[in-house]
Amino acid sequence: MSENLYCDKCTIKKTHPYQNFNGGDTCEICSNSGMIKDWKKYANNYKTAMKYYKEYRESLKSTRSIYDCMVMLSGGKDSLYILDKTIHEHKKNVLAYTYNLPTENKNAVKNIEKVFEKMDVDHIHFTAHSKYKKLIGRFYKGFHAGEIGRYQRFGDDIPYMTCLMCTSYMTISAYIMAYRLSIPYVLYCADPIQIVNVNPDIKNYVGMLTDAIGRDALDELFDNQIDMLMDEDSGNLPKIIYPFFGVTDYDAEEIVQALIEKGIYDLDPSQLSTICSLYGLNNYFSYKNFNCSMYAKLDARFVREGVISREEMIEVDEAFKDVMVNIIPKSDISEEDDSKIKALADKLTVIAVKENIVKKEKNKGERAVDVNTEKFKVNAAQIYNILKDTKNVAQDFELVID
Repeated sequence: MSENLYCDKCTIKKTHPYQNFNGGDTCEICSNSGMIKDWKKYANNYKTAMKYYKEYRESLKSTRSIYDCMVMLSGGKDSLYILDKTIHEHKKNVLAYTYNLPTENKNAVKNIEKVFEKMDVDHIHFTAHSKYKKLIGRFYKGFHAGEIGRYQRFGDDIPYMTCLMCTSYMTISAYIMAYRLSIPYVLYCADPIQIVNVNPDIKNYVGMLTDAIGRDALDELFDNQIDMLMDEDSGNLPKIIYPFFGVTDYDAEEIVQALIEKGIYDLDPSQLSTICSLYGLNNYFSYKNFNCSMYAKLDARFVREGVISREEMIEVDEAFKDVMVNIIPKSDISEEDDSKIKALADKLTVIAVKENIVKKEKNKGERAVDVNTEKFKVNAAQIYNILKDTKNVAQDFELVID
């Protein structure tokens, strides 16, 4: 275990492309040298999101369209919850909009089907442009230190380079449809943590995707409709709304349970809680090129917040790296590999349980002694599915896993 590769207070590695150690052993987050820069960005994003959200909540029925708003429906818990709430509690006329990306998992698709068995709501289901796969493949082939600077606008963490690339693509697509149908608001169901990372102004989304793929490719993907948006008066454009804005007691577990009770959500015990099959591929390329997990900053936050000790998280990181880098490329899994996968599942379970204990104590103000360990158990089958998805998606994007 190379502990000196990590920040001496958390688990950020010195190889992380967006973290500065200033020649020492403490990362800029722990030393507070990076906090002012981050908070200025987050404060600006928060201010814009608050302004748009307040306008949306005070809005009456749309006079320009038969729809009061569009809900971007991915099939994940957050978008399903917001769709249900917007229709039944806020009494809005909704157009649901789904963009079928090649990275969606089957469970998300099943959940969308369940929704429309229960709800009477109009729905548009688009399929991603055939060229988008090639663009994603090109991104991964340039996923190394020499190209990393192109994606600085996506944020200061590795997952945002891929997650926000897809998010920007889907959001712009939905936005163009909303504009053409004169729908005043587009609800993007980011959770309370995600909303501060991206300013909801459409020009910001266009800028991020332009930085990633170039303006020519952007125009090709959207059939030269970008100038139509950029040249329009802002008063005539839809606004992107983060409907979880201002939520201080966000509880993913309660949201899932509420959806299950309504019969519009199924948990797949063979999948980790994500609707995207890029999880493994992102981690593979992140470890290969930067020697750290794509969620390195989140892992380090768990350490700083006391969810798990620094030593425990380093041990988890090393085990996860071993599986992602050394086991994924293998065609046959040995007994030793199987033991490592099961051990990793046990380690991830410990983090999941401890995280939810801390969350419950913070949100509810009570001792979380009744947390059901089984509910948060990570099993080996889920890890195996990550390996399978990684290989399948890599093949889809014509990428080599070695």
